[in-house]
Amino acid sequence: MRELDVYADETVRNFDYSVRAGFQTLFSPLTTDAFIGVGIRSRNETRLDIGLDRETSLITNKFQTLSSSTILLEAGIRIGLEVTRPATTSSKKKKKKKKRRRRRR
Repeated sequence: MRELDVYADETVRNFDYSVRAGFQTLFSPLTTDAFIGVGIRSRNETRLDIGLDRETSLITNKFQTLSSSTILLEAGIRIGLEVTRPATTSSKKKKKKKKRRRRRR
């Protein structure tokens, strides 16, 4: 049960800072990507902990603010499908080529 004077909510925020290197190969309707990356994940959280207070022997709740940083390693392969619009037919009439006649002398 929460106390009536508690107004803050529990939150978890993760921020990822990473650098990726990879390549892409294009096949006519398929594409493939492969990458590897390294970075830092920064985690900040506020959570409500419930526990026994040894001084008063009552169960109380209290907000804890925790922050940590860890190394982030990532690797992946993606396969995609190339979607193109269908060819449209043009309503323009084909131009007729005019033939030049050479004059005979």
